[in-house]
Amino acid sequence: MSGLDRYELYVDARDVEETNTDDDGNETPRSVTDIEADLSNRGNEKLDEHKQEIFLGGQILTKSPFKYERDWDLGDIVTVMYKYWGVSMDARITEVKEIYEESGMRIEVVFDKDKPDFISVLKRKFNTLNPVVKR
Repeated sequence: MSGLDRYELYVDARDVEETNTDDDGNETPRSVTDIEADLSNRGNEKLDEHKQEIFLGGQILTKSPFKYERDWDLGDIVTVMYKYWGVSMDARITEVKEIYEESGMRIEVVFDKDKPDFISVLKRKFNTLNPVVKR
């Protein structure tokens, strides 16, 4: 990336060892390849800590040629657009709520890439720390 799309981050990696110490306390220089690999890994770890996730929510257009259960349904992948910003994203419909009121029926949908709530973030973090072992 370059220009305004480029982000830079300073990583203090002074603790990456340049020598190996054996059991007798003798130091030998590490290979440049090993040091570069450690520095690269450290940089990637720091980048992962600062990774941004982009979420885009949306709603179903009420006056649309596309009709629920005919053109789209639960589980379909649809395009969510925000024309004002020129942003679009493909997302799966994971939940459909049919709400019946005196004024008529309205539909609310939930997409798989909606902004997560605190509980779902906690569950995701817990699952990555303690993966479930299936037998």
